[in-house]
Amino acid sequence: FGLSYSTFRYGKLQVTESGGVYSVSVALENCGDLAGMETVLLYLKREFETVYTRRKELFAFEKVALAAGQKQTVRLSVTKDDLRDCITGALPHRIHFMIGDQTQSVSMG
Repeated sequence: FGLSYSTFRYGKLQVTESGGVYSVSVALENCGDLAGMETVLLYLKREFETVYTRRKELFAFEKVALAAGQKQTVRLSVTKDDLRDCITGALPHRIHFMIGDQTQSVSMG
């Protein structure tokens, strides 16, 4: 449940939108010699703030089991309805989707 004895590498983060649903995907590879599990964490960050909020907010996650050398694309979904608190007000908004040290931005509102 805790530590993994393997090393994981993340590919390029991609965000697509269709029908009000954002699909956030990233390739995940187990680069180690042992099977292991990795929890992929999707964070959101708002670009424009009118009051202080968290710098980033955990929005979705998925635990993935991979054999040594195995690759898998992990997809996490966020609906525009899920983001309604992020797009209120008169200002145009930009949302940053983040996985690991990668960020992909989208304009909303």
